[in-house]
Amino acid sequence: MPVLLLALLNNYSRAQDILLEEDVNADTSEVIKGPNKKKFSHNYYGLAFPVSADSMGSRINYGKSFELTFGRRMKWRLSNNYALGLDASYHLNSYNLRQTANKLLPNDSVHKKERLRLHQLGLGFYNRFNFGKRGNYIGNFIDLGFRFDVPIITVHVTEDKITAGGVNNGRKVKTKTNDLRFVEDFNYSAYFRLGLDKFVVTASYRLADLFITDPNLYSQYNNGLKKYSELPLLNIG
Repeated sequence: MPVLLLALLNNYSRAQDILLEEDVNADTSEVIKGPNKKKFSHNYYGLAFPVSADSMGSRINYGKSFELTFGRRMKWRLSNNYALGLDASYHLNSYNLRQTANKLLPNDSVHKKERLRLHQLGLGFYNRFNFGKRGNYIGNFIDLGFRFDVPIITVHVTEDKITAGGVNNGRKVKTKTNDLRFVEDFNYSAYFRLGLDKFVVTASYRLADLFITDPNLYSQYNNGLKKYSELPLLNIG
């Protein structure tokens, strides 16, 4: 009986030795997704404002004009300091048009308020250069990219107040015109982002015209216009 008990204890201790020698890390998967891992994607939004010069005939009210962006960003890290990425985005470019005597966009009529709105879908490609120390968060980086935008909805809005009631006994008139023929089917921009810890500064510079060149399109105004003067090219936010 004692011999049998010793044999059982010996087998039990060997079984314990085997368990203690198992490498539990062999079954642990490497984490590859995260802000500074091999793959990362996230939703984002941003607000920017036109800051470059406007043009005669297409003056805007700065501060009341803006670009609102929502999108999805994807990034693939190729080395510790370099990554490639894609931006899929929606942009609302809203331009508050200044009412002046030499106004031409989209005509020379003066209103109480007037806006040009472009709803655009964009696809961008960017290079990311990381620098400085960082953990598993955004960290410090510079993005240099190129974006292709397609205006899917184009809208011109005017608002006016009237002293008389008019046929509908109202005091305010608002017009809305869609599918604007003078806007190009697409445009493209270069863009820049600077990330510092958890804060990001962005800038985009449009490289293509927004407005079509076609004298026949503007012939109704009898002013020899071939195309509208361009709106500001640079947005910062």
